[in-house]
Parts: sequence; structure tokens; C-alpha cells
Amino acid sequence: MRIWIAIAALLVLAVELTMFAERLPTPRPASAPPTEFSAERAMVTLRGLTDLGTRVSGTPSARAAAERLAAELRTLPGVEVEVQEAAGTRQFTDTPFPYSMFAYRTINVIGRLPGRSRDAVLLNAHDDTTGSSFGAGDDAFGVAAIMETMRRIDTLFTRTSAPARHDLTMPPTRPA
Repeated sequence: MRIWIAIAALLVLAVELTMFAERLPTPRPASAPPTEFSAERAMVTLRGLTDLGTRVSGTPSARAAAERLAAELRTLPGVEVEVQEAAGTRQFTDTPFPYSMFAYRTINVIGRLPGRSRDAVLLNAHDDTTGSSFGAGDDAFGVAAIMETMRRIDTLFTRTSAPARHDLTMPPTRPA
């Protein structure tokens, strides 16, 4: 009987240690140093996008989202910002839908943190939505996390004389 109690106690201890080791970090406030990822700063970006409502490609709210993201990227001293606009049509030949042709209008906002090599590490998310969602989970939270990551990495490398090994590129893109 004692052996089973000892085994049960060890099992409980192992589970507790695993839960302790796998716990999530405490979210950092906006007052956290810029070299640390701040969930609160990321939430500002997330709320800024979702407050625009739906952001369907080609709509005024999609343009407002692109302008907001470009402006936020321009506040980072080491980041180069490029805005690309594209429009066209695309035809799908292998689709179960009755309308295989569609027209699109899109805006890509690209933030690039130059490195020592032009090879790039790509951080990618999209800021557009369907017509029935504000898109917090698809994919404004991804844009917000990437924006905060760019902020953090920009701060780390602008404070040192050594740039990153590779370019870091962030395009919140819409499929074309």
C-alpha cells in the first residue's frame, strides 16, 4: 500500500512540475521597456484594427487599416515602409463555386528592418476581414503580435551598432 501512495505522490509532483514549467508568461504592460514584448502595446494595434469594423479588401475601412499600420510602422526609426496597391482579376479553374472569376483591389503595407544581408526573415499576417467579422482572431491579433515584435527588434538593433544578420520583413498582406 505504501508503494502505491509513493507512486501517486510522485505522479502528482510530476504533473505539478510540468504545469509550472509550461505556464504562460505574465503579459507585460505598455510601460514595459521597448526591448520587451508588451501585450498591452500589441492590444492597442489590435483594437485600432477591430475598431474599424470589417476591413474587406477594396473598402474604405481596409484603406484606413493600411494607413494606420503604415503610420505605426513609420514611428519605428529603423524600419523602412512601403505601401503597394494592386487591382486585377483572378480566375480559378478548379473550384466548386459557380463564380470562378473575381476582381480584387488590395493594399500591402511592408515594413522592412534592414540587416547585414538582403536575405530576409518574413513575418506575415493579413489585416483584411470577411464581410461578417471584425477579424480579431483572423488575423488582426497576428498583425498586432508582429507589429510589437518589429517594435521590439527595431529597438534592440537601433540601440546597437550591429544590425541583424538578415532583413526582417513584415507585410500584413491580402491574397491577390
